[in-house]
Amino acid sequence: MLTYIQEALAGQGHKAAMTGIDILEKLQEDLRNLQNKEKLNDYQNRLIEERYDWELPKVDFEIKSILLVGKKNTITKLKFEYKGKEIPVIMPPGYNEYFDAPDRIEHFMQQLLGEKGYKCKATPMLPNKLLAARSGFAKYGRNNIVYIDGMGSFCQVYLFYTDIPVEEHPFSEELIMKRCATCGACIKVCPTGAIMKDRFLLDSKRCLTFLNENGGYPFPAWVDPKIHHALYGCNRCQEICPANREQLMNPVEEVLFSEEETKILLECESIDTFPDRLKNEIKRLNIEEYLSVVPRNLNAIFDQS
Repeated sequence: MLTYIQEALAGQGHKAAMTGIDILEKLQEDLRNLQNKEKLNDYQNRLIEERYDWELPKVDFEIKSILLVGKKNTITKLKFEYKGKEIPVIMPPGYNEYFDAPDRIEHFMQQLLGEKGYKCKATPMLPNKLLAARSGFAKYGRNNIVYIDGMGSFCQVYLFYTDIPVEEHPFSEELIMKRCATCGACIKVCPTGAIMKDRFLLDSKRCLTFLNENGGYPFPAWVDPKIHHALYGCNRCQEICPANREQLMNPVEEVLFSEEETKILLECESIDTFPDRLKNEIKRLNIEEYLSVVPRNLNAIFDQS
């Protein structure tokens, strides 16, 4: 059955693996050990204690396994016309499909499995990166992002409970890529020092992604304005990573915003007032959910120009 799933997904550039539900107990043990051994910040502790749902959902089938789908992500290059210049701003891998991809993939998987008499249910409330690493489907990089063979870190892992039986197999004990032990490129390039030499777990509240996806207004005083390069998120550790060298050669989509459209985005009015072309692009690229931080982030980049 797994081969059937893998072949169906390969045509879209995606990958798949399966593991037993007994992995959930191992993941909870991993997170308890992490809390006991590491000094976690309030955000990380809250994530562990409140984010995840370990109870199996009530569904109309017997849950026997967890299906992992590794979706291939792409980079989007945005160009903004601003004061007579054309300023490039990237959107890191996955953001362009972040909100609509889960439903689309679940629908596809339900149809695919249904053809063979099986069922599945998406489970977004589990530590997908840790589960992917423990199952052997992926490995962590030093930047705390997971890497899948053939995709690098330009991927997103989606999880589904299924009624497909699987054979028991030992959990992976090698969670981190071996090359990370002698590399350190991401540590050197991290613009905020969130990736540290003395421990694997990064300081999530110093990460530029945390700061520019949410954060306050303006950015904290200790943040160098020159480090901003993305509409939101950060791509520096992924750009420099040797494991992503082939992925950086993949085609990217380029989208141009006119001077008038850039002005509208900087003013951050309701999307309902946007011209149709701008409104459609914002929705298509999944920017709508982040519109409130776009003016701040763009101004930080434009100030450098």
